[in-house]
Amino acid sequence: MNPSIRRKQKLVPVLCTLACIAVVCAGLNQLRLSAIERAERKLDAAMLDTIQAAEPIVEAIERYEAERLRPPDSLESLSPRYLRYVPEAATARERQWYYSPYNKESPEQSGGDRWVLGIEVSNDRSPNRFGFGDYLVYQPKSNYPAACYGGMLWKRYGKWAYYLGW
Repeated sequence: MNPSIRRKQKLVPVLCTLACIAVVCAGLNQLRLSAIERAERKLDAAMLDTIQAAEPIVEAIERYEAERLRPPDSLESLSPRYLRYVPEAATARERQWYYSPYNKESPEQSGGDRWVLGIEVSNDRSPNRFGFGDYLVYQPKSNYPAACYGGMLWKRYGKWAYYLGW
């Protein structure tokens, strides 16, 4: 038999094996991407639920500020006149809201806003899964710096911002 034909016959199984490996790798990559997309959709749904739960808080802070010309010192200051109770932050690490009125000494973080509301996202919701401290935050003017809250700006949800921890 011709030596070039033998080489071609030996090459066919190798090429078939490489093609099978490529198909398997492509399938695994698609499964991985599907898992990432599912996780991101789940995170988006959880963050949108959190934002919806925060709407009465944001409205109460804005009413308080409109009446008193300054933001409240704490969320407890809103009750009972502006807010009957502070709803639980279900996706937060401690199930609590983070609220802070800004003072004039930290203008670089505030982006010109007088207060911030947010949560530290629980580790099981974080896309990085390392528990470095992700934050979902609301600032009324929505002037979010690229890096703040111990992380980087990862995603916007309307007037809210998600900071992925370092």
